[in-house]
Amino acid sequence: MSVLILDGHLKSSLAVVRSLGKAGEFVVCGGERRTAMALSSRYAKERFVYVSPKINQQGFVDAVRTEASRLLEETGERPVVFCFSDATHLSLARAYSQLKDVLVFPLPPHEPREVAFDKEKTHTYAETLNIPTIRCYQPSEFLEVAFPAVVKARHSMVWKEGKGIAGTAVFVFSYEELVSVFKKVKEETGESPLVQEFIEGDEYGVECVCKGGRILEQFSHKRIRSLSPRGGAAVVKETAPDSKEAELMRRYAEVLLHELQWTGPAMVEFKIDNRDGSIRLMEINGRFWGSLPLAIHAGAHFPLVYMKLAEGIEVKNKNIFVPSYVRTRHFLGDVKWLLTVLFANDQLRKQLYPSRLKAIWDFKIEICRSRGDIFDIRDLKPSFMEYIDILRK
Repeated sequence: MSVLILDGHLKSSLAVVRSLGKAGEFVVCGGERRTAMALSSRYAKERFVYVSPKINQQGFVDAVRTEASRLLEETGERPVVFCFSDATHLSLARAYSQLKDVLVFPLPPHEPREVAFDKEKTHTYAETLNIPTIRCYQPSEFLEVAFPAVVKARHSMVWKEGKGIAGTAVFVFSYEELVSVFKKVKEETGESPLVQEFIEGDEYGVECVCKGGRILEQFSHKRIRSLSPRGGAAVVKETAPDSKEAELMRRYAEVLLHELQWTGPAMVEFKIDNRDGSIRLMEINGRFWGSLPLAIHAGAHFPLVYMKLAEGIEVKNKNIFVPSYVRTRHFLGDVKWLLTVLFANDQLRKQLYPSRLKAIWDFKIEICRSRGDIFDIRDLKPSFMEYIDILRK
């Protein structure tokens, strides 16, 4: 079968292009710009450019349909599609009834999918399963909120009047700021955001590919640094140690995905509360995740397992993948983290930021202890194209 890989500007997309290309699959890579780095990989046999679903959702769906139809006509088989952003994933998932005649896209039923992508529904559903969560405040409880607190959009991506709006998480430091930000996010997204307690602690992800709630492949990682000390995409991460906490997180993830009868990829994110060591569910990422290059470097077979799922090949045994220690880094993301630590004027510096000297030291020695998410001596061009794409963007 041919493979249609989208979001070519993302490191997770590049990792799958390389993984499946090396495995001999016929890989077609698409992106919003010709300079998207995965399009330049030697393992991408063909390339195409589509309009961003954030700008023109129907135009994006039509472009993917056209490309999938071409591959179907040439090969006689529907291509398998891989998505790495909420914008592409949700656009195709919600239009899949119009697309399933030309492409293969393993998905859970509609209701579980909406639970996973809606943070408020995820929180409520997890509580019914006795999975510990981060406390959420209702508007009637705003006077009880301890500051700082977090105002978080229910969806990472919504469409309003045909335009995509990325949901964000905003820290607030007073009642007045909470009310103002809550109102602003509600107006922007068209739905009331979550207001959550702020807790400090390490963050983990339990990554899975499932079929009808049964886990086919599983891997866990620990986040070391994000784009900013406040959060964002992980830029340095490592394999999670095989500990009691990791086992409990895996168990929570299995219960959640089993009850949702989940099909396809998902990452369940947790935080360990520094105050008492308790594990708290953060959210479900119901698609392929940004730290996927770490799992692939460690030897987890997520892209190939997903291909087997799409092709209907039975995977009988659950594989809980506990590799030897591996650590990876997205260099440009780590540069952004360092600049933020050095120069940001942030009210959360005391709670979340390392000292500037420690940040410089950690940044410098990372080259000695991490593998690159993007750099590959056998496939150099994407490393250069990342810089060009950022400049063009």
